Amino acid sequence: MSQATGTWRAWGVALALACGCTRPGSTLLHLDAIDAADRPRPCLFVINGDFVDAAARQQWVNIEADDTLQLEIPLDDEGVEVTAVPLRVVDGKVANLPRTPKEAEVGTGFAAETRRITRTDPMRHLFILARARAK
Repeated sequence: MSQATGTWRAWGVALALACGCTRPGSTLLHLDAIDAADRPRPCLFVINGDFVDAAARQQWVNIEADDTLQLEIPLDDEGVEVTAVPLRVVDGKVANLPRTPKEAEVGTGFAAETRRITRTDPMRHLFILARARAK
């Protein structure tokens, strides 16, 4: 093997590691949530409205500490709908698993935030959860 071939092969390996190891057609998203005062907000990240799957996979952040969810999902030109659903946490554990954004709002006092993410969007997303409006 020539030195040039070895160099290109090394660059290919480095690029693959830098981009993250995901399955073909999948994208690794980094998701986090805060409130308007820049404090970490516990929340569940729901993909395309599937609350059951999100809960089963424990797709949440900021439960025991300030952290970020790394989530591998398939993205195409149409993208996916990602909803940051606020959670109520007691003693470092999820106290409720809402089945709708409205249910989460009633239980936490914060409104869910939804956005569509496509493969051309940035891979890091910070959701800022606002206080729920009083009715």
